[in-house]
Amino acid sequence: MKHKSLELLLAKVADQLSCRVELIPHINNMSEIILWADLAITGAGTTLYEVLYLGTPALICVLEDNQVPSASEVFKLQMGLFLDINSFDCFSKTFRLILESYPTRMALVENQNKYFQDVGITKDILYEIFN
Repeated sequence: MKHKSLELLLAKVADQLSCRVELIPHINNMSEIILWADLAITGAGTTLYEVLYLGTPALICVLEDNQVPSASEVFKLQMGLFLDINSFDCFSKTFRLILESYPTRMALVENQNKYFQDVGITKDILYEIFN
């Protein structure tokens, strides 16, 4: 199951970092946690739209085939980074890059803002664009 392998990869990488990483899977108060977080790791399903709308830097995992179009569009618009859950080395490298590079995180947020604040796109419109 891809979701379980993602949790195991996250735990393994988090254990190797010198900074504080708090993994919060399966939450009920999604918007509150996304706003609180410095970084969101999400699949490319409906939670992705909420992460982008709220302006949180995102690492995006494609967990199911139907998520490929949404993820591809987000990557093309540079609103999130791809997180490969099939390779520990790639996963770890991307995870470390985003954690260690504040400018990279802020560039993602700026690109998110272009589509939500500046252009006025709503979640419904974004969903239609990506699907």
